Amino acid sequence: MTAEATPQKKRRWMLRFGLRAFLLFVAVASVGAGFLLRNVHRVRQEEQALAALIESQGENHFNMLYSNPFDMEADPLPSMFDEGGPAWLRERLGVDLYRTVTFLRIYAPGNSFSYGVVGEGLIDIKATYKTGVSVEDMKLVGRLSQLRYLYLDAHPANDDGVAYLRKLEHLETLHLGQTAITDAAVSTIVQLPALTSLDISRTHVSDAAIEQLSTMTQLQTLNITMTRISEDGLQRLTKALPNCEIEK
Repeated sequence: MTAEATPQKKRRWMLRFGLRAFLLFVAVASVGAGFLLRNVHRVRQEEQALAALIESQGENHFNMLYSNPFDMEADPLPSMFDEGGPAWLRERLGVDLYRTVTFLRIYAPGNSFSYGVVGEGLIDIKATYKTGVSVEDMKLVGRLSQLRYLYLDAHPANDDGVAYLRKLEHLETLHLGQTAITDAAVSTIVQLPALTSLDISRTHVSDAAIEQLSTMTQLQTLNITMTRISEDGLQRLTKALPNCEIEK
């Protein structure tokens, strides 16, 4: 009986091993398929958002650079002419997973600005916006999830529009100079974990935003030129952000 039982035990062990191996394969395949589907969906969402932005603003008003979203440590600038992933994969998926917009500058020609002084030496800015991104356009920008560099200088972007940027977790540089933002926009900006360079010059951001700006200890450069931030506010920022180069 012992001789007969041994092959049976061996067969049962092989069956259990085979089942475990199969279940492991299914689990790994499911994770891989899920990863692939999520990224295909992401790229399609980004392509749709970018197409809508270009239709809204005009193709000539854009400067974009592409890079590999799976290598976010790499410098995106040399990737300007990156052709992305292999052709066979692009053909089968219908999208290029290895090429995504990480640098975006949108120009807003024709807008004009005048500057005065009110109250206790506070800057007063009067802007006439004829072109530029709307709140709906900012919603589209917020869908470009791999952005690292975003330049929206001299646009009518306001606090409501900036709120759509809060999920851009890879964003390192943000320029909002001469936009329509106020202190309320800073509550969104402080939620950007990778941000190291911020330009909010020539806006109505004031000392009321100092407390929140002071929490952004990862900042390396901050431009607050011609804002409503006072000398006292500047001193508080300088003390709170000793490793940040602040331009006032």
